[in-house]
Amino acid sequence: MLRAKKSLGQNFLHNKDTLEFIVEQLDLNRNETVVEIGGGTGNLTKYLLELDDIDLKIVEIDDGLANKLKKISKDKAKIINKDILNFPLNFKENLILVGNIPYYITKPIIKHIYRYHKYIKKAILMVQYEVAKSLTAAPSNKKYNAFTVFVKNFAEVKFLKKVNRGEFTPRPKVDSAVISLNIKNKKNIFDSSNFIDFLFICFRHKRKTLSNNLKKKYGKQNINNILKKNNINLKARAEELPLDTFKLIYSELEKLEE
Repeated sequence: MLRAKKSLGQNFLHNKDTLEFIVEQLDLNRNETVVEIGGGTGNLTKYLLELDDIDLKIVEIDDGLANKLKKISKDKAKIINKDILNFPLNFKENLILVGNIPYYITKPIIKHIYRYHKYIKKAILMVQYEVAKSLTAAPSNKKYNAFTVFVKNFAEVKFLKKVNRGEFTPRPKVDSAVISLNIKNKKNIFDSSNFIDFLFICFRHKRKTLSNNLKKKYGKQNINNILKKNNINLKARAEELPLDTFKLIYSELEKLEE
């Protein structure tokens, strides 16, 4: 019997209703390619294998579980025995991702999705409940942060379902939630490798104004000139501002560095 490995953050979802709910949220068309992140013991995989006319690929880092998944899938899916973070997602366009992901690498996985967002249509993910609330938070909500804005830049994020910790084996210490990331149209994505670094500077000290957080890197006068020019309150804090405002400010700062 294969046991869950704490080192890999393994908690296996076993609730039938929630597994069916996740599959329903995929809303698949014929011949679409689905990538399951971390097939685990195959609880979700079994439901995915019941779907007709899809190209299913399962990425599983654990050698023992990967072998088990090969037996379960019986050649109806391709099992990729790799770390998802080392698996490129640019092999086909309009990929659909799904998975009960290890919570300790939630942010790295989402960054990986961003890295390949041009090839991805959407992702249905199980994440920690508090992370789900943060990713869907609006400005002025205490859970709204730099990573929230980063994700909103490339995806429409929706909170779909709270999942009780008792639905997993072994039982985790926290509740979970199913979220969807629907990748935005490419022309609406602010695609800059330095944008996330800029966002973390904006949110570095929550009690400080945006201007004070940015002045060391960009100069206070430059920041204040941009804020005044765009009718943004000089005393505004990052947590009060929507995505479009950050995109506007960063675009103006890029012009200064040209």
